[in-house]
Amino acid sequence: MTRAGLCLSALALCVCPALAGAQAADGALEVPRSAIDWLNEVTPEEALGEDALSLETPITQSAATPAVEAKPLAGDDGAGLGLLGAAASGLPPTLWQGATAEALTRALAALPDEALQPVASLRNRLLLAAAAAPFGFSENGFAVYRAQRLVQLGFVSEAGALLETLDPMTEEGFAVFFDLALVNSSEDRACAMLRADASLMQGLEARIFCLARTGDWNAAALSLQTATLLGDIPPGMSELLAQFLEPELADAGAPDLGDAPVTPLALRLREAIGEPLSTQGLPRLFAHNDLRAEMGWKAQLEAAERLARTGAVSPNLLLGLYTQRRPAASGGVWDRASAIQALDEALTAGDARELGEALPQAWEAMAPLGLAPVLAAIAAPALDGEMKLPGRAAEIRDKLLFLSDRFEMTGAQAPAFWRAVSFGDVSDISVSGALEAAIARGFGADEPAPATDNAAAPLGLRILKALGEIEAAAQGDLSSLAPALASLRAMGLESTARQAALHLLIAP
Repeated sequence: MTRAGLCLSALALCVCPALAGAQAADGALEVPRSAIDWLNEVTPEEALGEDALSLETPITQSAATPAVEAKPLAGDDGAGLGLLGAAASGLPPTLWQGATAEALTRALAALPDEALQPVASLRNRLLLAAAAAPFGFSENGFAVYRAQRLVQLGFVSEAGALLETLDPMTEEGFAVFFDLALVNSSEDRACAMLRADASLMQGLEARIFCLARTGDWNAAALSLQTATLLGDIPPGMSELLAQFLEPELADAGAPDLGDAPVTPLALRLREAIGEPLSTQGLPRLFAHNDLRAEMGWKAQLEAAERLARTGAVSPNLLLGLYTQRRPAASGGVWDRASAIQALDEALTAGDARELGEALPQAWEAMAPLGLAPVLAAIAAPALDGEMKLPGRAAEIRDKLLFLSDRFEMTGAQAPAFWRAVSFGDVSDISVSGALEAAIARGFGADEPAPATDNAAAPLGLRILKALGEIEAAAQGDLSSLAPALASLRAMGLESTARQAALHLLIAP
């Protein structure tokens, strides 16, 4: 019998009772005008009043077509789904009001994952903010889209928490949630959700995996056998699940999954049969798999560095990994661990001579990999802006302070233009070069107004446009930097504008 033949056919039967009383036995029924005798004697004019119809206001005075304004329907003004309320994010719930899903997704896609740190920070805040969905998205669909973008950036915990705000949980949302659980060691909770509601996932691979996780090996094996016979599971995945259920089959080696992309489930199954995959070259989501305690120290360090470049893990987590033990080798990540350990010891001791050696070594190890902002977050809280340091070390100390949240508390020996930008006042400051000139225009008294074609755009899209122009400046295109900085300041994002300008000036 084909699978189509398994469909129920009982719906073809129905019983329709006869209509009782539709006609009298001796012919047609005579229906009275009204069951209330006195109503038959009242005319419409008497019921409404003699002037009721003649005094009614005309519907229109003209046959001309009225003017109609056409625009996309805005989302609800309610807070919408999100992890950060307006007080925490600094962004209103009407952030995307008047925007379309197409415009939003296009603007977000234009920003690279490893954007300039202030650009990335505000972009991430936009994704987490509680805001009504733009036109073209349902509230649940908008939350799922943002969760998928957060996953792309490596924000696993945040994406999972956002998906848990779905009411109800959707099939699309649960597919993402299940993948997150597999790389975040929380698959038992995801399996419990799937057991409670099997409609959350149509694919059988996850159900078979969850049956095995809960100890129901017989049911898992029977489900796999049936699904394989019906062709509901690709051959490679079917063989991988079989090896997971029967460890003795794993001696043959991991099966070839063909051109199918590696999924978190395939990663975990291969790991379980003793054939782990390297996460190098896989999407950033998979780096979280290497952060687990059972993984090697080198894999943990490389994964944390990769995630730190998008802000998906805190600098303190990376610092903790760097200082976990003494490197047993040199080169690559080991040199970075050694440099950070030396810097950490020098900062703890507060010794100017040790800092004079450790700061340049740490900068040279971290900055070329795009980790200068991470180094700033690690070192700046313990740096003394007034400590006398050798020339190179003093220069790096100032760079780290300006790249950190302490950018307004730097010493007087720092470059004058940097200090002026940190306070948002570049009046009477001489500039050198095209970059400083563009930044000065963005912060000057004659700062350019935002483009008129952008002034009425939704707030969220205006922010993304400005961030895209700043990111373009980081790649060498300074044509729109001044209006982008002015636009951020006009929207109340002064701190982001200052930090973005400083990062453009300093970050390698």
